[in-house]
Amino acid sequence: MVNLNVSIIYLFLCSYMVLYFMGPLGHVLNIFSFLLFFLLLISLKIKYKYTLSEFYFLFFIFLMILLSLVLNVFGYSSGGIQKDLVLYVSIVVFLSILVFLNIDDANLFKLILFLFTCEFITIFLQFTYLYFGFGLQPVVELDYKSVQGMSLNPNNTSVIFALYYFYLAIFLINTKKHLFFYIISFFAFFAFILLVSRTVLLCFLLFFFVSVLVMLKKNIKFNIFFIFLFGFLFLFLFFNFNFNFNDYLKLDKIESISVLSSDDSANFRFISFVRLFENIANIGMGTLSVGDYGHFYQSADDDLMKSNPHVFFSEYSFLFGYSGFFVSFGLFISLIWKLLKNSSINSFIKIPLIISILLFQAVPSSILTIINFLPLMVIIVCTNYSITSRK
Repeated sequence: MVNLNVSIIYLFLCSYMVLYFMGPLGHVLNIFSFLLFFLLLISLKIKYKYTLSEFYFLFFIFLMILLSLVLNVFGYSSGGIQKDLVLYVSIVVFLSILVFLNIDDANLFKLILFLFTCEFITIFLQFTYLYFGFGLQPVVELDYKSVQGMSLNPNNTSVIFALYYFYLAIFLINTKKHLFFYIISFFAFFAFILLVSRTVLLCFLLFFFVSVLVMLKKNIKFNIFFIFLFGFLFLFLFFNFNFNFNDYLKLDKIESISVLSSDDSANFRFISFVRLFENIANIGMGTLSVGDYGHFYQSADDDLMKSNPHVFFSEYSFLFGYSGFFVSFGLFISLIWKLLKNSSINSFIKIPLIISILLFQAVPSSILTIINFLPLMVIIVCTNYSITSRK
């Protein structure tokens, strides 16, 4: 099995953390992460036999690399994303999944907790900088003040942070560390309030309440006490922030969560998904031009979605045609299939996880540029939590 310390170094280097803290030097360190991975291969500590579901993940990611190579040779970059970045991300995703699949399950908790903690500290310090003038300054200058996290985008960061949380929460439920579960849940809720991503907040709340119902069977008195305590902290935090920081945090967006179907952001993504199935008969080989998808949209549609659909299924299918359609849907179907077969995850908890898997592909601005999205998905569905709970 891969040494945990070496794995932490590798995953740190190939994540957005190194780019955030190191700036231009981060790109040099990212190249070093490739060398580090090949050293792991040479050390013969990487296993070469995988389960069928693990093989499917690697197969679909490998196809993503091949499609990215085709894009680099024959394609173009029409939008803000460069075609060589698409290739770079797909290669790092493949290598990262290999590393994740070779880390002992009992050590994964330490790794994810480390990443969760680093991300939360960054989110909190960005908030204190924007409102109080001290902390970490967000790297990207937007039209509005916003906590961005290490992914340089609040939606991207909220999804990655939620995936960290899901893994940690399932581990803690299985190991019956309920107090720790409530502690990380509070920090996660605090972060999602600062990031103001309604879809992720909805998925978090659904996952949290289902998890609490599962835990109630094991220790009713303990969990009822923390349900009331946590509920009070939730309400206090939300309404206090809404009253004191709403001009900055725009928490009225979260208050409108009940009418999400009429929200411009939700409609934006829904239209992108509709346009995919309207054009399913003529996507052909795709545009092979990153950011050039106007052919598949109507003239009245928002110009932004014509260059960035904000839906992975649509973007990948428009870019690579039927090959992209097969790879994108096949990858997520294999994720859900593996999740359903994972007997170490409670059946009720699988429901919010499946919903999250399907929705999260449409929350970030573009999965094509997020290195740790798919590896974290694979970790959550592949981990044998029953083994980790016995160690």
